[in-house]
Amino acid sequence: MSSVGTPHVSPSGTQPCLTLVSTPRSNPDETELVQFTLKVRAGSNSSAPTYKRKVARFAGGTPAEWIEVLEALDEVFAQNSLTSAEDRVNVVRTILRSDSLTAFESSLQEQRESPEDPGRLIALSVDIVSNALKAVSQDVFPHRALFMQKVWMKRHMKKPGDMGIRKLVAAVSQMNSKLVCFPGATEADLFSSAELLELLEFSLPDSWKSKFDLAGYIQN
Repeated sequence: MSSVGTPHVSPSGTQPCLTLVSTPRSNPDETELVQFTLKVRAGSNSSAPTYKRKVARFAGGTPAEWIEVLEALDEVFAQNSLTSAEDRVNVVRTILRSDSLTAFESSLQEQRESPEDPGRLIALSVDIVSNALKAVSQDVFPHRALFMQKVWMKRHMKKPGDMGIRKLVAAVSQMNSKLVCFPGATEADLFSSAELLELLEFSLPDSWKSKFDLAGYIQN
């Protein structure tokens, strides 16, 4: 089960961008899907096996939907070994629409302007493309999104009654890995294994915790 979904407001008013249970999205029109042919093994030759990857065009939406786009872009770049900044820009331009495309293009232009020579454009680079995608993230995510997401995970995240433990562990682990997509986030913002264990324990129903205590389970 996916860990992304529509925003959920906790009783305290904390609104996360990612939740444990996803809300099914309506299937986009075929004209709103971009299909890429990707290599099964990155770096293989042109005759190697391939597979199809469809990505929904993004013209603004939820942070969860934007994270799906970022993950798709990473897959396209990696599997087809797109190391050229120009190639990456072309891929992004096929997916983004409306304000999201404007934010991307504006960031590209701003980063390429030379402060010493206003009439000269700095050469396009992979870092510039990555920063332009981060500019889109700034537009998509709400203010203090990472802080609010982590507060919700620590204080308000609860296991749904119909979700098994294995699915819960998978959903929380997946949610944790997606935190790096939030504006300003780095690998250091991910919860450690020990912290994830605490989050999982806190998310369980109180009746379960009582049984664990009676059984003498002690968290290490």
